[in-house]
Amino acid sequence: MPFQDVYCPVQKITTGPYRHFFGHYDKSPWDAPERTMLALRVSFRDRPPTPEDVAVIGRVHPGNGCRWQPLAETAAWNWQQGTLLQWLPPSYDREIAFNGRERSFCTILIRTPGSTLDASTRRPR
Repeated sequence: MPFQDVYCPVQKITTGPYRHFFGHYDKSPWDAPERTMLALRVSFRDRPPTPEDVAVIGRVHPGNGCRWQPLAETAAWNWQQGTLLQWLPPSYDREIAFNGRERSFCTILIRTPGSTLDASTRRPR
């Protein structure tokens, strides 16, 4: 079977000095209309995160000069899974969910971009 060339454009959408990444393979960073992408932003890449390292959750607007819009912060993240950041159904472009940490509690936070915290649930660590 011969190989077929497929055009697949690549565009850099974030810049330094920060490091931007998304995380887990089974979640899409794109909102439903594919206008913005969720991402995490940190200031290092050469070591594992510590409990004190905070990642900024935000979205990138590729169609608007790749503008970065911060949405929240979390100390519950790692390099492989990020913070399990994801768009929520049914619209996949209005609410996001992500892991957080509050003193001795693990939390799941739900937020509507552009607003304050909408919902939170806590579990002991």
